[in-house]
Amino acid sequence: MHRAVSDGETRTRTGDTTIFSRVLYQLSYLALRLDRSGFARPIGAQPRRVASALLASAAMDDRALARALSIGRAAIGVSLVAVPQAVGGAWVGPDGSRPTTKVFARALGIRDVGLAVGTLLALAEGEGARRWLQIGVACDATDFAATYAAGRALPSSGRLATLAIAGGAALVGARLALALD
Repeated sequence: MHRAVSDGETRTRTGDTTIFSRVLYQLSYLALRLDRSGFARPIGAQPRRVASALLASAAMDDRALARALSIGRAAIGVSLVAVPQAVGGAWVGPDGSRPTTKVFARALGIRDVGLAVGTLLALAEGEGARRWLQIGVACDATDFAATYAAGRALPSSGRLATLAIAGGAALVGARLALALD
């Protein structure tokens, strides 16, 4: 069922969810493969049983952590593209539903999807991940700095969440960029 939004967009919740699910499903194939014996094998790592892969301890190898960071980035990016008013609104408040703000949210979202796909492909190929991670660190550090500079003009929950996510991603990405390639 379609409903018209005040800015002229037509949205379907099912359509947004379907697009989001399809992209994440495809990205999961870049991060994890099953071989014929029922083993889950992160690309570039030794085989492990499916249950072991799902229940693995928090101690991940650097490549697995980089894949997890990239999948998280892709999820945020797809969300910004598919439902910019919801995700962008959580970050910037009521202005997130303005058509002009949605333009920036979608542009930011596709940037994150591109960075995620580039990083995942580089990890799968076994080279070039460092450069992709460094670009991601620059983007995340900029997101952190811009959010910090905006201060109280942003809703506190969105500001704190973005500072935590962008700051954490920048720190983890920087460490991974030093460790990989």
